[in-house]
Amino acid sequence: MHSAGNYLFFISLCCFFSCGNISYPDPKKVEGPKPIWATRLPGKAGIYNDGLIGLPVYKGNIFFHSTIFTNENGEDNRIHALNLETGKINWTFPHDYDARNPMFFWGKPYLFENHMVIKMSKFEPFCKFDRIICLNLDNGNCEWKIEISKTFSYPTCKDIGGYDNLFFFVSESDKETIIFRGDVLTGDTSRILTLAPSHRYKKLELNSSSFCTMKSTNQPLFLFSTKEFGDQSNLNAKESAVCLLDLKSGNLISKINIVDDVHYNVTDLILYEDLIYCISGRKVFCLNPQTGTSEWTCQTTDIFNLITTDILADKGVLFLWGANRYIGLDIKTGQTIYEHGITGGNAAVFDGMVYLISRDGRLYIAEIQTGEIKQKISSPENNFLTGCKPKVFEGKLYVFDYFNAYCYQLNLGSKGELSGSE
Repeated sequence: MHSAGNYLFFISLCCFFSCGNISYPDPKKVEGPKPIWATRLPGKAGIYNDGLIGLPVYKGNIFFHSTIFTNENGEDNRIHALNLETGKINWTFPHDYDARNPMFFWGKPYLFENHMVIKMSKFEPFCKFDRIICLNLDNGNCEWKIEISKTFSYPTCKDIGGYDNLFFFVSESDKETIIFRGDVLTGDTSRILTLAPSHRYKKLELNSSSFCTMKSTNQPLFLFSTKEFGDQSNLNAKESAVCLLDLKSGNLISKINIVDDVHYNVTDLILYEDLIYCISGRKVFCLNPQTGTSEWTCQTTDIFNLITTDILADKGVLFLWGANRYIGLDIKTGQTIYEHGITGGNAAVFDGMVYLISRDGRLYIAEIQTGEIKQKISSPENNFLTGCKPKVFEGKLYVFDYFNAYCYQLNLGSKGELSGSE
């Protein structure tokens, strides 16, 4: 018994010293305020693609997207309806993920009443064709779905646009681009415009990735760009054209040819105060759809050039972001107002404030007119992801990281700042 007691004492002593030598990592130091709620998303959330762009809102719910790409751990892409005030998950689509019916949400949806229409691009070898589904936002059930033939499932615009009960999407064949109109309530579709290559060219593709439906004097418009090719190589491409389409009639209102920046496509376009602004690599264009002419063109010439893919406009300023900095341009002249060396991954603007998710995983809040950073915050657990386009709704900011959705309270008394202490 005595020897057994010594043995137990020795084991206890060893445990004491070994435990004393264990070093635990310090808790993550979070910059900026803490969220008012944080929700761990279900399933195998872990890697986000662009997901559900814009974090749509409907009747007290905000819709997040989570995904893990298909690999040895399986495939899991889902949509979650979270209560705006509490972060409670009200429903998830699909409730139980089945890899035999793979999902790939990657674009901006269109919301009409309690319906959300979403395009799922093909992703081979798991799904070889595009699909469009309509979800009931009250319960998360799928109301209808469209399977687009492989012949018209070439890479193209991944968004859904719309007005009233009509939705619009783009499909491409190996030669031409087709714009479709559909009924949100039934899923019935029809062609409204076919864009075929002109003489001497073999292919026409729509190269702007977003479908942005705008209204000008109650006229629903679709702004997009196209490029024609002599063959499958970009080296034989014709200059791009920026087009404005009347969605009601299916007629082109304006078509303006532009000279791309080397071999870059036009990646983003906006219509702001009756003028068109678009980006191609290091070039920014201001175009007049009424006259079909260019108002001004801006191109960076620094050694480390800013190659941008997205553009925002508010308060008379164009905001562009890229791999090594963000810049603000005077919307009337194209002259640079400010320039800052923070890498931009994704951004949104609300009431003159830009919410920029940097490639360093932090979120910066800046005034669009001055570029001045008002606040910097970091995710409590991981990094905010550049697949997330931040959402501001009724005085609150919504963002996500690898596994979690977050809600922050904005301090409206101090422009662009978040409540809470550093």
